[in-house]
Amino acid sequence: MVSGEVQNLPFRDESFECVSAVTVIQHIPPQEQVRALSEMVRVLRPGGYLLLIELIRGHGLHVFSRLPDDWIGQVSTLGVSLVSWRGHEYFLFDRCFVYSVQKLRALAGHPVSEDSSPRSVRAGGDHELPDLARRMYWTLRRITVALSVWAEPLLERVCPGRLATHGVFLFRKEQTFD
Repeated sequence: MVSGEVQNLPFRDESFECVSAVTVIQHIPPQEQVRALSEMVRVLRPGGYLLLIELIRGHGLHVFSRLPDDWIGQVSTLGVSLVSWRGHEYFLFDRCFVYSVQKLRALAGHPVSEDSSPRSVRAGGDHELPDLARRMYWTLRRITVALSVWAEPLLERVCPGRLATHGVFLFRKEQTFD
């Protein structure tokens, strides 16, 4: 096992047939993402594949998502070409539930946090939600997640990839012919 930073990979050029990042690049600040992606392409052999699974919708204090065209455009400038991409994780029921809770909290005058959970501390030093409300919320989340997982295969077939939460991108490094 080797430990290192993706912006400065400790490997020689063209070391690997396949390089992957699963929800890694989205956590790197945008100004560092290009360096990380460049390093991944650098260690990839010509004809090799780069697989990325990254967030295409949503945000947070430590999450820097991009639209699919932005991911594709950024990576394509580095000497790789897109083979295919698709949406992944639509989580329709869970997303609808969380959105509804956020709207209800806003209507009730409570700020909505980045993490979408009712456990977040409210402004003005108020205490957390009562234990019963918190338990109800997480019970309903378990149900909406289960329903979302059940519906996922159908949603992947009928919904455009851009509606998913994540994108699965496969790139191929261009061959060099000498």
